[in-house]
Amino acid sequence: MPVTLDPLEDELAETDVHKGDNATQTELPPWTDAAKFCATEIQTPPEIIQGILHKGLKMVVGGSSKAHKSWLFLDLALAVSAGKPWLGKFETTLAKVLYVNFELPAWAIQKRLREIAKARAISIAPETLTIWNLRGYAAPYQHLLPLIIERAKAQGFGLIILDPSYKLLGDADENSASDIARFLNEIETVTVETGAAVAFSAHFAKGNPSAKEAMDRISGSGVFARDPDSILIFTALKTPEALAVDAVLRTLPPQRSFAIQWRSPVFELAEDLDPADLKETRRTAKPVPSAEQVLALFKTDAVNPRAALLTAVELRAQFDTRGWDRIAAPAIRDRLEADGKLKVHHGAYNTKLTGLPAMVDAFEKQLSKTRKPGRKKRRKKIKRKG
Repeated sequence: MPVTLDPLEDELAETDVHKGDNATQTELPPWTDAAKFCATEIQTPPEIIQGILHKGLKMVVGGSSKAHKSWLFLDLALAVSAGKPWLGKFETTLAKVLYVNFELPAWAIQKRLREIAKARAISIAPETLTIWNLRGYAAPYQHLLPLIIERAKAQGFGLIILDPSYKLLGDADENSASDIARFLNEIETVTVETGAAVAFSAHFAKGNPSAKEAMDRISGSGVFARDPDSILIFTALKTPEALAVDAVLRTLPPQRSFAIQWRSPVFELAEDLDPADLKETRRTAKPVPSAEQVLALFKTDAVNPRAALLTAVELRAQFDTRGWDRIAAPAIRDRLEADGKLKVHHGAYNTKLTGLPAMVDAFEKQLSKTRKPGRKKRRKKIKRKG
């Protein structure tokens, strides 16, 4: 289970940037007459990665597991913090960078940074690249993103990297369009409040990525592939340790696909490789259980009804244990809920607890008795300049 860091909880109670899903807490900007709107030129923000990403927008980097995505992100962080080219192809705009590390131990991050800096002949100058090591302190995005905003908004960062983003999901279901839309809306809030571009990672779905369009290779909800302003997809080529790079861009002209090859500790441009020569992978299809089989996963517990409920993560784990196709879990759960055979309790931080209707009712009744009335967390309203 993710560990919530108590000091982070304390800091969250003090911050004034925690809106969650309650849009009424924030004053919306006014609407504008189109004639007046077009009369004054709006300055285009600088391109943090030229041809790929503007400052103040968000980018997802998709790739298969163990595709060196963290190395790519550290390489990007160093490039932008020094104003050097990235991947031997893209010029960058010199800017301060915040790299938030959720996965690697601090010593591994340090080792990689030193190796990449040496390979790129970059001297890491003070106050250009900030590292926040949060391995072991994972918490849902509703906790951590407001803290990132509070710490970063006055620092003038041009780029914030969240690596890897799945560590922020908590109990959110990566296959749920509504869950991922909420998650990406909160990431967008980071860009708005800090003015920085935000880059984060997403992994590929199981199966053969070469048989899919580039933007459809990312696992989970299709929102991952449609909401970000810039999408970079890194797909394995038949040549070992080589990747095709595809860009899907909203605010910039299209980019031609190209190839890169791993030359430890960095990727180098590989102009001799064909980015269309994708590696084909085979996947043995896993069985999809019947509704009755899934229903049998849910038990009754009169003493502790919470023990009879499953989170979205726990439900997928049950599928994995039985060798079932985990991708089918949300759809079967939703169908059983629609039929009245299962019920879903929507808890704090978008947690979904699923169980037999009697167990969910018992849990909610028990929950209502244990809640302390009158205790509210301090929340300060914020106003955005219109």
